[in-house]
Formats: sequence, C-alpha cells, structure tokens
Amino acid sequence: MIGLAAVGFAAVVAVVVTIGIFLPAMGALTSGAIRPVDEGSLPALVMVCDREYARSPAPVRSAGDVRASDGADPVVVAAGSSCPSGVCATNGACLTVVYVQTTDDRFAAYEQLDESS
Repeated sequence: MIGLAAVGFAAVVAVVVTIGIFLPAMGALTSGAIRPVDEGSLPALVMVCDREYARSPAPVRSAGDVRASDGADPVVVAAGSSCPSGVCATNGACLTVVYVQTTDDRFAAYEQLDESS
C-alpha cells in the first residue's frame, strides 16, 4: 500500500514539474521574445525588418545614458532576424539606430547600413 502511494505521489510530482517548469521553458524558446546577449557575443551585424544594421563603435550604455543622448528609451531588437514594432513605420521608413540589450542590462547601438533600402 505504501509503495502504491509513493508511485502515485511521484506521478503527481512529475506532472506538476512538467506543467510548471518544462512547458513554459519550451514556450520561451519558441516565442520569439527578445533575449539579452552577453556583451562578448554581440554580433557585428543584425538584420532588422529586412534591413542590415552594423554595430556602432560606441561603448554599450545604460538605458539612462541612451535616454539622455537620444531623448527616448532605446528601441531594443533581437540579435537575430526580427521586426519588432516601432522600428519601421507603415510608409517603410525605419529607425537609423536600434539597440541590442546585453545580459548586464546595458544597450549596444547598431546603425543602419543602407538607409535607402
């Protein structure tokens, strides 16, 4: 009887762990959410809304520093190919500078290479 109760308890724990931990983690992998990147792994180029952006030589900065110099919060994009809202307008005009967030909550600037595309 005790053995059967232990098996039942283990099954319940397995279901709870699967639903509570593994399913949300799997969903986060495929959600397309923008994830911070380690500063040492920042790519030289990113594709955003079918436009190519190159890493700026400027150092990574805090959100406050970006706000102070740009007059607005940084528009954060993924290190991979993406097109988050706010990057391009419906008329096709896109921001000339976007930011990739680092894991230490700072932002690396990326400048659009070809503004005419």
